[in-house]
Amino acid sequence: MNISKLALIALLGSALMAFGCSDDETGTGGSAGTGGSAGTGGSAGTGGTGGTIDPLCVDATSMCADGDIDPIEETCTLAAPPDADNCTGDEILENPPSCTATGETVTVALTQLMSNGACNSGYNLDSCNGDSCMLGDLAPGEGTDGVDNALAGLAPILGRVGGNVGGVDQAIHDGICSGGDIAVSFRIDANTEENCATVEILDDGVAGDPVLFNLSDTGCLSGTIGTIPLNIGGEPGQISSALIRVTLTEGGLSNGNLGATVGGATAAAIADLIIDNGGVLVAEVFDINEDVSGDTAGACDALSMTLTVGGATETPQ
Repeated sequence: MNISKLALIALLGSALMAFGCSDDETGTGGSAGTGGSAGTGGSAGTGGTGGTIDPLCVDATSMCADGDIDPIEETCTLAAPPDADNCTGDEILENPPSCTATGETVTVALTQLMSNGACNSGYNLDSCNGDSCMLGDLAPGEGTDGVDNALAGLAPILGRVGGNVGGVDQAIHDGICSGGDIAVSFRIDANTEENCATVEILDDGVAGDPVLFNLSDTGCLSGTIGTIPLNIGGEPGQISSALIRVTLTEGGLSNGNLGATVGGATAAAIADLIIDNGGVLVAEVFDINEDVSGDTAGACDALSMTLTVGGATETPQ
């Protein structure tokens, strides 16, 4: 089915209104936050405590809601990540300034990467409890406490017009199964004495610059990754401004929460996977800047997302 851009905007716009996502619904709470005088609204507003307005962050115009996401159809058998979940959700995300290499590494192949369907799950990527740029007309609402996970927030809206976020999960699964489209792994040198780890992201065997991560006593890796290569639907691309908390055990990585932004051609490829001809209006759902900078006078240029990530330790050859 080939749907024109105007028809898609009309369909998604009517679905957005049906879910009560218009500006009028949340305007009262937002104004209270800005002034900082109202109890509930004030605590949520960016300027609530100081009584001033941050020009890089304004009150959110609406809040997100969850929807159904189709499960993937397994087209190959991938090594399952371990079950361990040792992250508490409050681990530091600022990378350590140094970490002594031990010389002992393990390589974990990425075997799980899928959307986290809870729109309130993830990270406040832009450090703004509200909107840090001018949202697209069809962008879903903000998550609780500033969580940026617009991909999940699109699910209930898309469900009313025949789209589904599950198309992204399926494309990623198929890309990993292909053995070439998505061939990402992590080479990890864990220093338990210094509670840190040196991690290299390998794209089809080619290592990027090492990144230093925090490593808790329970084995939770946390920190800022930055950019991760990701081919979506055969389109070379990347996700940006990535943050992660993930459990590291001998068996691999598990129950990871990866927050990131995606813009440009990669965002358009994602839009095409969740609704027919979606790439033509991808800018209409942008909710954040790809580099997470604040500019409330400029249009957003990316989509935020939270992905569940895991992988299995590769057997030395």
